[in-house]
Amino acid sequence: MDHVHSECLRSCLCLSSERRTFPDVMTEISRQLRLYLEGSSQALSAQEVYALVDSFVTDVNASDDPESPICNLENELQVIRDTLDLSECAQTEALLSVLRRLEPVLSSTSLISTWFDLVLRPALREPNLSHKAITQAKDLVIVALEKPDNRHPEIQGEFRRRVLDLYLLDASNEASPEDVLEWADLPREQRDQRKIWKENLEDILVGFGMNQPEVRS
Repeated sequence: MDHVHSECLRSCLCLSSERRTFPDVMTEISRQLRLYLEGSSQALSAQEVYALVDSFVTDVNASDDPESPICNLENELQVIRDTLDLSECAQTEALLSVLRRLEPVLSSTSLISTWFDLVLRPALREPNLSHKAITQAKDLVIVALEKPDNRHPEIQGEFRRRVLDLYLLDASNEASPEDVLEWADLPREQRDQRKIWKENLEDILVGFGMNQPEVRS
C-alpha cells in the first residue's frame, strides 16, 4: 500500500471516530466507490474499499436512523452504475463485491426492486464472470428471497413467483422440441447465456428451498 492510499484509508476510517456527520462519511465513501468501480488508477485497493464499506455497515447498524445513509448510498451507487460498462466483467465483478459487503444493511425489497434487474439478472446471464462473482450474485438473490421485510411482504412474495416463472418459462427447456429448434438457430453467445442463466436459476431455487425449515427438518 503506498503512502497516499494509506493516508486516504486512515482518513476515511476515522471519520466516524471523529463524530463527523453521515453526509461527510457518505461524500468520501461515494468518491472512493466511484474511483474503485470505474477502475481509476487513483482508487484504493479492493481490500481497502471493502474495509471502508465494512466500516460504513458497522456505523449504519449502530445508527438511530439507518435508513437515510443506506438510501443515499444506494442512490449514489445507482448513479455510478449508470456510468459503468457492465459488459466489462471486471466492473460487474467489482460492483457485485460491493453489494455483497453491503448486504447486511440492504433490505430484500431493495435487492428486488433496485438491484435485481440492474445488476443481478444481467450477471446471472453472463458466462464470462468469475465463479466468485456468480456465487455473489446467486447469494444476493437468495437473500432477496429469504430476508424478511415486514413493510413490503407482497414484494417478496411476487419475487418468489417471478424467479420460479423465469426458471420455468424464460430459461430454455431441453425437453421441448420448440426450444431445441430455437436453440439450434441461436448464436453461440446467446446459447451460452441461456445455458448459464438456467443453471444459475436452478442453483438459486435449490439453495432457497434447502434453507426452508420444512426442508431442513
